[in-house]
Amino acid sequence: MADKSREPIRTGDIDLMVNPGLPVIGSKTVDQLLVEAGFQPNFKGREIHPVICYEGNIDGHEVEIEFITDQRGAKEDVVLEVNFSSLTSNGVLLLLSQRPSADFPNLDDEQFKQYVLGTFQEFIGEIKSF
Repeated sequence: MADKSREPIRTGDIDLMVNPGLPVIGSKTVDQLLVEAGFQPNFKGREIHPVICYEGNIDGHEVEIEFITDQRGAKEDVVLEVNFSSLTSNGVLLLLSQRPSADFPNLDDEQFKQYVLGTFQEFIGEIKSF
């Protein structure tokens, strides 16, 4: 993370995550204000954290403003215990079932499961060492 010899990854958008407890000021929503300013809303994803992107122009520059939201349902949160003990463990199969089709295009399902298993076993090992 602190490797100063490498060029940081840069994107052309602005990402914002807003605390749900942020006080409302005025009568208009952020969506209404951005649309009135000429931005077009574009819903980008239904993953764990849905993303709404507003695309528009500021002083002659194309701009994307992304809001990453918490996905909250009407029901209480449920804790799901998963494990990563083998290629057929529930954690590996859960991640395989949630894999977006464009992610890791050079890996077939078996290779992806191997990758997930190795990555999470290493990660869990590091956490346990604290």
